Amino acid sequence: MTAMMCLFNYIVTPLYMGTPREAVAALIIPAIIPFNLLKGGINGIITFLVYKRISKFLHRGAY
Repeated sequence: MTAMMCLFNYIVTPLYMGTPREAVAALIIPAIIPFNLLKGGINGIITFLVYKRISKFLHRGAY
């Protein structure tokens, strides 16, 4: 996820925000990578904590 988001940030951010690609490239290591690692970790922890509780409702309609 982090690798793909670095690529997408490098491509999309200059188009969306009008920032030069050099500015985005300079932010990849100090800002984009840590943010995406933190976001992925938080999403993983929340999914781990919530999945067991809601999985019975998700799988109930499948059968």
